[in-house]
Amino acid sequence: GNAIKFTPNGRVSLRCFPNADLCRLQFEIQDTGIGLSEQTIERLFHPFVQADASMTRRFGGTGLGLVISRNLVQLMGGELTVSSEGEGRGSHFEFWIPYRDPTTASTSTTAAELHSFAALPRFQG
Repeated sequence: GNAIKFTPNGRVSLRCFPNADLCRLQFEIQDTGIGLSEQTIERLFHPFVQADASMTRRFGGTGLGLVISRNLVQLMGGELTVSSEGEGRGSHFEFWIPYRDPTTASTSTTAAELHSFAALPRFQG
């Protein structure tokens, strides 16, 4: 969503591919949008924080989307990172999550796996 929101002109690309060597699923989102400074990148994953106050006025939002996304990726055992070559030069977000090779994975769920699911926040709606 953010890549589209912050790219008024240009392109947004999404790639998803398995990395069989590392048994993980890789996602890459790249845009040619407004870009990010190093200082902005350092603040992106703090709750209720956006790049600057003008972003809230221009684009809306709460500053929680990336925080929630990173937490969910981490709960699944993965990692979310961001890079940019600077303001006006687009952004590159990447995350990966581990997966089991279906040809070697057992079909039963371990107690440790069930415990990790219990740690996920419950949403009611």
